[in-house]
Amino acid sequence: MPRKPLLREASVDGSVLTSCLYAVPGSMRAVVTEVEVRSVPFTTDENERWDLFSGPDLFCEVYGPSGDLVHATKVVSDVRPSDLPLTLEGTFSLTDPGPHILRLLDADIGGGEIVNRVAFEPGRLADSGPGAGPPRCVQFEEGDTKLQMSLSWKQLP
Repeated sequence: MPRKPLLREASVDGSVLTSCLYAVPGSMRAVVTEVEVRSVPFTTDENERWDLFSGPDLFCEVYGPSGDLVHATKVVSDVRPSDLPLTLEGTFSLTDPGPHILRLLDADIGGGEIVNRVAFEPGRLADSGPGAGPPRCVQFEEGDTKLQMSLSWKQLP
């Protein structure tokens, strides 16, 4: 069965290092050290502002393969274009190598509105092939949203 290419790996300055990543699942555990919002739409699909009188109040949630919430960042209020790139706090481990969902949300009184979501699989990111180590930075682009996830890795026993 051929392996499917994954996401782009990029250096901190954004230059693309490789176009395809392959993995040997289960040998490494990812630790997310930072999620950076590089660009985000400042209006909804209906061309309305996220918040009536201010910029969106952004935070992210990460869900594991079972659908359980793995991590949620604190809310950064009233984000404007000049605030980007914006780092969302939090270091957390991804203990399951299976598929995860990262949701970027706008906090509202009645709950969060989904700005965008991206899927990723830590087990497939763990090993980019012979002679190469796991990526330290992964970029996600979905529509007008660009996110960058910084990672460290722990070898599993």
